[in-house]
Amino acid sequence: MPQMRCSVCGAISDERVKQLTTRLKSLCDGSPAAPEIVDYHEQQFTAQKATKNGGACMLSIKHHRNGNSELSYDGDAAATQDAKDKFCTTLQVTKAQGKPEMAAFVQGLGFELSHEFCRRGSSFTFQRDIGITVTQIFKVTTPGAAADESAVAVSPGYLVEVYGMGSDRAESVDALRARIRDMAEQLQPLVLLSSWTQISI
Repeated sequence: MPQMRCSVCGAISDERVKQLTTRLKSLCDGSPAAPEIVDYHEQQFTAQKATKNGGACMLSIKHHRNGNSELSYDGDAAATQDAKDKFCTTLQVTKAQGKPEMAAFVQGLGFELSHEFCRRGSSFTFQRDIGITVTQIFKVTTPGAAADESAVAVSPGYLVEVYGMGSDRAESVDALRARIRDMAEQLQPLVLLSSWTQISI
């Protein structure tokens, strides 16, 4: 079933990551889940078929270290984005579990590999339903090669994302967006918020 994904993104310099991690451990102290390791290789595919808002149709596949893969379709941000909220992006998301071989299946449907990258870092959970990831982005310079062999850090800094998933009911989305903004504000001034909506590799 499609869900609404709300997120706020920002950046932090390498030398302040340890300070942010300490801050997050304090904020998420009541969470039953310990910080998790984030380590996956993502491939993004596009097709010529346009979405309702005129953008390219895009699918992404995340290949996790444990061997699991996840296929995701993210709807147009313009279809659900609150124009008054320049920092909080809202997307309708549909996900499905699969196997690493699904990349060949997606290409067989007419999608072309647009770019691929790796994300490595940590993930925290706040009050069970708000996630915070602190990750470094690595560009995969040789398509098809092992990610570890051709990954190069895009920058010395880290990407910080505060996100949550909810139903598509308007009141649910508004409440979720407000909670995410509140959480993001608690991370300032360590984290510099931005209107970032996609990774530029």
